[in-house]
Amino acid sequence: MKTVILLLLIISVGLYIYMNKTKSSICTQGLEILHHLESPYQTIDLAKDKKTSHIAMFLNGTIQNHTKEFNKSHYAMVDIPIKLLHSSPRNILILGGGDGYPAMRALKQENVYVKNVEIDGTLIDFVKTNPIMRELSEDAFNDSRLDLSATDAYKYI
Repeated sequence: MKTVILLLLIISVGLYIYMNKTKSSICTQGLEILHHLESPYQTIDLAKDKKTSHIAMFLNGTIQNHTKEFNKSHYAMVDIPIKLLHSSPRNILILGGGDGYPAMRALKQENVYVKNVEIDGTLIDFVKTNPIMRELSEDAFNDSRLDLSATDAYKYI
């Protein structure tokens, strides 16, 4: 039985956050902050652009994703590597991906086991319960097919 494991290290900022654990604020000019949280690892802000109504997630004041682009960027991170394989993967491991978008893309594959390891349990809970994030991520973190763990990726591996 052939098993292919895709390791997706989502946004190198995750390592930066883990190593430095710095917190900063974002410039809110033109933005409406919809939700603000602080976790042991980072600040989490969900904001709406007042002019375009696009939604963006900021971690430690740095933009992580935006509704105008996240489908394209996460397609490139998840779907394209899968298409480059000679056969369909049976296992997908996502390291990071706390916004739920990589899991959303991975769960579109047929007959695949998806494991998502994200260190920040506060971020996981936010994405699992916030109505906006649930809708944008197609409720991936509440999908029974996803094995989701609030664990340090280094320790997991």
